[in-house]
Amino acid sequence: MKRFSLSSSSAFLVQAVISCVLLYSAYGKITDIFSFTEILSYYRYIPSGWQIPIAFAVPILELLIGLAIWVPVMRKTAVWAYQVLLFAFILLLSLNVGQTMPYGCGCFGPGDSTVITWAAIGRDALLLIPAWILLYLMKK
Repeated sequence: MKRFSLSSSSAFLVQAVISCVLLYSAYGKITDIFSFTEILSYYRYIPSGWQIPIAFAVPILELLIGLAIWVPVMRKTAVWAYQVLLFAFILLLSLNVGQTMPYGCGCFGPGDSTVITWAAIGRDALLLIPAWILLYLMKK
């Protein structure tokens, strides 16, 4: 019988955090894809013809990455894909600091009206920490 070490238990916990964030985020968008499309229309630098393809692609990617992180041969790729997705979203938020979003930022689907702030960007940047921890634990 294989014993769990502290690092394997920690890796499991970090995988669960990343997976839950992605699956919850995907769920919020998939269940109201039309509102998510509307949210995307308020972001500057997203061409008007791209909102619908992006609105469908992002939650599908989140769902796939959230599930792939549990498949050992796909785990490292999933963690890197998670980081790329977060970096893209952080960049998009950064380009829209100060802008009022009538339906929220869209992180987890539609929400209350909010202004994009550096604090919101910092909160999203904190979501990168579990990925870095998992990559570190995978090296061991």
